[in-house]
Amino acid sequence: MVTPNDWGELWLNEGFATFFENTWFYTKNGGDLHRTVHATLSFDTALREDSFATSRPLCSIIDTPSEIFETFDGISYKKGAAILEMTASLMGEQKFRKALNRPF
Repeated sequence: MVTPNDWGELWLNEGFATFFENTWFYTKNGGDLHRTVHATLSFDTALREDSFATSRPLCSIIDTPSEIFETFDGISYKKGAAILEMTASLMGEQKFRKALNRPF
């Protein structure tokens, strides 16, 4: 199992969890068309949340335990998944999966 070094990289855990949840849903419920529509809506939601003045960077510096809970938000889940979705789309599904299985 691979995990981030610190809480500031929480988006990797939550972004991948959301990305793979969405991937499973697409596979079970309509394939590529559903994936395109859902990815577009998710991306739009992530952009909207990221446009607020109260938005934070995807990677955060965590100094106190209370800041950990603040990172469990739409930025970690939705923006993280949107970035992974764009990366998979750019690389192609097969190359993306192969890269994920490659040892670091």
